[in-house]
Amino acid sequence: MQLRKYKGFARGPIPDAWIQKAGSISTNAIAVGFILWKHSYQKNLWGPSGLKNRSFPLKLTNKMVEDFGISRFIKMKTLKQMEEVGLIMIHQRQGSSPEVSIVDDYLINEIT
Repeated sequence: MQLRKYKGFARGPIPDAWIQKAGSISTNAIAVGFILWKHSYQKNLWGPSGLKNRSFPLKLTNKMVEDFGISRFIKMKTLKQMEEVGLIMIHQRQGSSPEVSIVDDYLINEIT
């Protein structure tokens, strides 16, 4: 049996409730959330145990969202909406891409 191979892929888990909450904002929020989760796993931003309820910050560049058809203006609008409902925390410095931490309030076996 051969392994399935892809140029790019995402890994999880991504909590259903988190994605559903993003979906209540917009389809752009689902896409931005997917991008955040994908890169947070690829860069191991959940710490050594993977059981933190907040990821370490991830720099969300325009290129990362443009690959999914999202403009920089929609990116910022969507990030602000996601922060308002408690899905993420934004760390913004003027003139640079925002650094975003995912807030995972759905983790059952969290380590503080």
